[in-house]
Amino acid sequence: MPLDYTALRTEVSTDPAGLGYAGKTQGQVRDLLNTPGNLLAPPQPWTKDVRYVPLAALLIYAGLTSLFDALSTAAGNTALTAAQRSAAHAALTIFQAGAPLDTHDPRIFGTGPTPAGIVDVLAALPGVPATLKADLLGLAQVPASRAEALFGPGTTVTLDDLYRVM
Repeated sequence: MPLDYTALRTEVSTDPAGLGYAGKTQGQVRDLLNTPGNLLAPPQPWTKDVRYVPLAALLIYAGLTSLFDALSTAAGNTALTAAQRSAAHAALTIFQAGAPLDTHDPRIFGTGPTPAGIVDVLAALPGVPATLKADLLGLAQVPASRAEALFGPGTTVTLDDLYRVM
């Protein structure tokens, strides 16, 4: 997305987030705009979506929620349907493969209320958090900079951009 210089000029002149642009050099303002919000003082709540959730984040989540135990139990539970057991096996295999989780894959997250993705099937299993889908999608939220919050993911403000507006 192209940078909106009018919006950037307004941002720098009014400082609505209170980052302290006044009296700063263009380089200091650039750094404030491009630093992820969680690293600023005080920390800021800006986030962006990433398509792939790293395996480490998935493993930490699974460990904290006992998801592995629930999936292992479900995979061998003959009281469940074959589809439910198969979904549990598939999820365990995906973890073992070590691939990141693709939050845009409709087979995993579904395409709306129906058809359901594998996560919807898993969330209905005993011991699996009912909030599994929301929790996993929440892992795809990562800290964003003020520039990204204003102009979109991946945006950085350069010194040249600031020379145009300051």
